[in-house]
Amino acid sequence: MSEDLREKLFPLDEKTSLADSNEGEINLPGFKVKSQAVWSMKELWSWPAFQIAGSVFASLTLVETVLLHVKRVELPLVVIAIGFTVLALELLLIALTIALDLKRENVAKKHRGELCRLVMLHQPGFTLSSWDIIAVSMNAYLKREGLWHTATCFGSGFALYTSYRQKVYLPLKAGKFDDDADVALLLDAAASYEQSVRIPQISSEKTEASNAALQEQKLPVEVYRSKISWALAFLAKQFLFGCFGAVIYSFGYRGYTRLLLIVMQLPPVLIRWFTRGKCLTVTQVGQLLKTVEDLEPWEDNSNWDDVAKSLNQLMGFNKNTYFSAGFFYDGDDCRHIFESKLSSITSSSKHDMPEFVALATELQAACGLDVAGCV
Repeated sequence: MSEDLREKLFPLDEKTSLADSNEGEINLPGFKVKSQAVWSMKELWSWPAFQIAGSVFASLTLVETVLLHVKRVELPLVVIAIGFTVLALELLLIALTIALDLKRENVAKKHRGELCRLVMLHQPGFTLSSWDIIAVSMNAYLKREGLWHTATCFGSGFALYTSYRQKVYLPLKAGKFDDDADVALLLDAAASYEQSVRIPQISSEKTEASNAALQEQKLPVEVYRSKISWALAFLAKQFLFGCFGAVIYSFGYRGYTRLLLIVMQLPPVLIRWFTRGKCLTVTQVGQLLKTVEDLEPWEDNSNWDDVAKSLNQLMGFNKNTYFSAGFFYDGDDCRHIFESKLSSITSSSKHDMPEFVALATELQAACGLDVAGCV
């Protein structure tokens, strides 16, 4: 983006205010379960629609309680009434939570002009820490303009990044904003975002420290006796969580029913194992492509081991991940998933990740790969 365009989009006083807001602490709930739960409840409780629906529900519950007391209804009917009331409360909370999430996503679409200006200013790529900064600025804008009922519309940069891709970037690529008055701004922001995907997001100091740690890291092929034992370790936590949930929800059932529910957890785990390459998120795909571009393993096939180590290390930093055993077993496993992902990006008639098409095409040519030959 040229300096003239940047000056037009961001006057001096506005750029200063944005810079000042970014220098402070990023006040976002992040990915901590406790913080997310408290933030979600606060957002929901402060929403006027929830307050109205909650008041109506509380009034109906009070009327129901009075009627049950006055009519002296028998105990079994009272228990049934309480059960239906609790069920109605759960359904109400679920419906309102979904409605609030949809409203939050539509905020990004409705105010896409401001969001695109911030994307052009910060050029975040797929780096979530940069999206955290944009989320803070976007939250401040929405609060200042009275467009959201609390000070934190987006709880994390990841949430805003997802909303931008789903509600702005991908529809723009599909031609849904061709008649929009601000289509030029949207296209400039999309181009800026695509360019920032190619920019290295890690400082040289962090890169050196990461390379030093990489030398000491071992691949699963060096740790586990076989690929089967690694696969079991890879899937154990997911399967155990599924079994634990099945036991909790089937506490009142007999042993055979509980065993059946536990066995039913196995197919999804196996499906996840065989499709793990397709389950990569956008940020993980970006990390995969950038790592391959930086290490250039097509020059020396042994470098695929370094690519696998680097990506295992990056994915190990992600919270709420099940890949503690290492996502890639060895360099060959990493290369196979890379080729498969490269094929899906470049040959798909409906591009799900258009921001990576240019980079994927370059890597395909560098590796000497034929799209039709990619598994």
